[in-house]
Amino acid sequence: MCQNWNCTEGYWKCADNLHCIKEEYVCDGEVGWRGCPDGSDEADCKERGCAEGMWMCRDYEKCIDIRLVCNSRTDCYDLSDESPDLCANWTCPDKYWKCKDNSKCIEETKILNHINSPDCPDGSDENPDFHIGRTCPDGYFTCNNSIQCVGTVICLIEAPGAIARLNLIPWSKK
Repeated sequence: MCQNWNCTEGYWKCADNLHCIKEEYVCDGEVGWRGCPDGSDEADCKERGCAEGMWMCRDYEKCIDIRLVCNSRTDCYDLSDESPDLCANWTCPDKYWKCKDNSKCIEETKILNHINSPDCPDGSDENPDFHIGRTCPDGYFTCNNSIQCVGTVICLIEAPGAIARLNLIPWSKK
């Protein structure tokens, strides 16, 4: 009776013909709570592939958000999203920056932020020499040191005798 209906754009129809789930939940390795009750969204992942913006783990067990690849946190059961051979040749998505040792991608807002420093194993995200002439991504602004990009008016500055201190300054878009 309901077999001839289609799901709204961006949704995937379960094999039971009773449920629609978000496409991003197809082949995500999760059964039940946000996927199809019958598990059909986790079948045939190798042949089906991933939704846009998702990446297939090498064991074909699940798809992960492309921003989670080479981010130093394992998301694939087979660890393929953090393999050194993959990360060495990986192109980071928009608003991400690749550490100079090619080990991972970090959010551009973590560059020269002096918070939980460094984010790159080689420390390249906190080395100003690697960021001379750098421009900030859309929606971010430079601080008075002309290198650090922030999305607010609070910038970290070096202070004698202190690790860092907060200083309110006017926004300046670079």
